[in-house]
Amino acid sequence: MAVKKLLAGMVVAMLIATTTSVITTPSLLPQAAAASVRPGVCTGADSNAVTLVIDYQDLGGGNLTYCVSNLASGASGLDVLNAAGVSVQGTTKDGMSFICRINSRPGSSETITLPNGQSYVENCVNTPPAAAYWTYWSAEQGGSWSYNGAGGSSKRVKFGTYEGWSFSLGKTFGQGPAPRVSPSAWVTPQAPTPAPTPTPAPTKAPTKAPTQAQTATPTKPPSPTGPPRSTPPRPNDPTHQSTATRPTPPQQPTQTRPTATRPTPPPPPTASRTVTPPPRPTHGATPEKKPTILPTKPTSMPTERPSTGTPTAVPETPSDTGVPPVILGVMVGLILVLAAVVALTAQRRRRNKER
Repeated sequence: MAVKKLLAGMVVAMLIATTTSVITTPSLLPQAAAASVRPGVCTGADSNAVTLVIDYQDLGGGNLTYCVSNLASGASGLDVLNAAGVSVQGTTKDGMSFICRINSRPGSSETITLPNGQSYVENCVNTPPAAAYWTYWSAEQGGSWSYNGAGGSSKRVKFGTYEGWSFSLGKTFGQGPAPRVSPSAWVTPQAPTPAPTPTPAPTKAPTKAPTQAQTATPTKPPSPTGPPRSTPPRPNDPTHQSTATRPTPPQQPTQTRPTATRPTPPPPPTASRTVTPPPRPTHGATPEKKPTILPTKPTSMPTERPSTGTPTAVPETPSDTGVPPVILGVMVGLILVLAAVVALTAQRRRRNKER
């Protein structure tokens, strides 16, 4: 039973410790926005801001100016010094209600000569003398500095104003010199004017190179057909002979150059008729003509006639006997040759007999 109570107590203690650690963890607690600081006077664009001026006066060192912004509401003059990163120190007697050193000035080993000729070293134990201490000032924008009788830890600052600290040497209390920075009005920066967007130069649309239009190749109209053409005679073929026939007039007159036809040997006289076959159909619209039957006469001399086109070959003319005249002529020639041979042979025999 005692063991169970001990275990239960340990569990409760662990839960309490865990809960406490979670609640007190700084990362889980809401954090106040940190103040920001930069050199120079604040502007109208800074929110919750105060311009802080520190003037060393007779201590030497010139003056410093800061813009402290994003201060918490109700911030004191001491809070402004701390937010600006300025080191401060109060007296042992008064604490931070009476600041005796700012940025380590005057130093613990720094000797200050008072107006009465006495030397003074600030040890920050008691309240500094009225002839050598840091005075506290405030000012509105565009106004003038006014001395603050309260200490920096007790005075609440007003946003949009000036806070000043100036070291007074050889003056009476409350009559020290004000900071040497004029509390001018804050300038509200104008919104930067956006740079004009350069207008792109108009780009010319790429022009296509002129291309030669595809033109249909003109087709030559069919030339007027001349006299009907026949199959030309084969070379060295005595069976095909071309005879000059009267040309058939073409459908349309055409200018042709006269062509000399090769003279052909006259055929043996035959009483035959030459039949001109009908012309072959051509691509042109040539009306069909009936075959013309012309009587052929034996020609003793080759005649040359101008041709109006391609020479027309006349097909082979059959004889009345059914034997071609050429073959008939060859047979007659052979018979004559044989007769001559027989005659010569008989003549030789006679001579032989007479001897």
